[in-house]
Amino acid sequence: MPVKFSQKQIIIVVGAIVILGVLYFVITSNLRRDSAPPEVKLTVWGPADEKRAIQGILDGYGALRPNVKISYESVEAAGYREQLVNALAAGGGPDVFFIGNRSLLREINKLTAAPESQFGLAKFKELFPTVVEQDFVRGGKAYALPLYIDTLALVYNTGAFDQAAIASPPRTWNEFQQVIPYLRVLNANGQIVKAAAAIGGTEKTMKNAADLLSVIMMQNGAPMTDTSGSRADFSGGPKGAGLTAFNFYLQFANAASGAYTWNENQPYSMDAAGSGRTAMIFGYAADLAAIKKKNPLVSLGVAPLPQIKIGTPDATAVNYASYAGLAVSKQSKASEWAWDFVIYAATTPATSKSYLDATRRPPALRSLIAQTVNDPDLGIFARQALTARSWPQPDEARVRAIMSGAIGAALSGQLDSARGLDRAEDQITQVFAATTKEN
Repeated sequence: MPVKFSQKQIIIVVGAIVILGVLYFVITSNLRRDSAPPEVKLTVWGPADEKRAIQGILDGYGALRPNVKISYESVEAAGYREQLVNALAAGGGPDVFFIGNRSLLREINKLTAAPESQFGLAKFKELFPTVVEQDFVRGGKAYALPLYIDTLALVYNTGAFDQAAIASPPRTWNEFQQVIPYLRVLNANGQIVKAAAAIGGTEKTMKNAADLLSVIMMQNGAPMTDTSGSRADFSGGPKGAGLTAFNFYLQFANAASGAYTWNENQPYSMDAAGSGRTAMIFGYAADLAAIKKKNPLVSLGVAPLPQIKIGTPDATAVNYASYAGLAVSKQSKASEWAWDFVIYAATTPATSKSYLDATRRPPALRSLIAQTVNDPDLGIFARQALTARSWPQPDEARVRAIMSGAIGAALSGQLDSARGLDRAEDQITQVFAATTKEN
């Protein structure tokens, strides 16, 4: 006998079927969305000479995330920041761009931090040396990730050392002072014919003069900034640490000093190193590559940056880092995808290595540093990243000019060294204040 359903039962059954149909549509729609992410467009801004090297990263990420289309726009270094600021102010600009390791204070208002779910602080510390945390982390959040870390090292002419019968480069600043008389050449009037080292001068004649002065001050215990990072502090730390380091630096350009080996009449340090007019300079891996490109026949070696002490329980190396990191714009409409790209670019060892091979730069990842320490060209630069430091600067170009100005004022006698350093501290503090107000 056929089963008869009441009208109420029929309505219930039909309603259930409709509900199940709606649920099926929602579920399958979500599945389709998950399996086919929406198309995303990202723009990366960087230096023109980076495009070829970074193309491998772009290609690798594109294969991993076919829904993300990335375009790289080359921007000339001279107008990079001005163009960036103007583009962001107009509501445009890139999703991802490079920032210098000392520039976070100046740029942080333009950036969005990495979401904790994508890249937490524990992972950051695991992958990168301490200096990267000091430079790119604020409030427990990462604002940029590096592709490389370059460090300041001693670059020396091996032929000049052989001629002076010096078997190895100096390891401490005391040893450095001791080799000066054997490497410099003076004429009968006491004028420099050949310098032992490019040290003691301004940025006019020395590349990296401000960086070298900074690291010598830091090695001696000068904090460089106060604990808040809002003002310069060259006089804090051990009593007179900053001034002692400043006077140490200046002695090499003082004709009355036994360590005299440089002055403002010397050829530019990079040219002097390439032509054999100086036995030592202080440079980064990029500087070494530039000198060799200009003069492939010059015989140069690389040694660690001299330290105040080595080999004692209280001796801790202090080196100096210079590099750039990839950051994500606060105005990006796809910031999570932008961070996904940055994380891929900076933390994938194989990807990083392809970039480093193309640029011949020292690595940033701890795992790759360990693989690079024996490299004849990059090993020392890479190893020094583990003990490197830097200090936050409100405007790196202005800070460099102010530090160079302090050196010049002391060398010319315009100001004594104490007043010159105090003036530099005050001027940089004013730049800090202006930057804070701007942000």
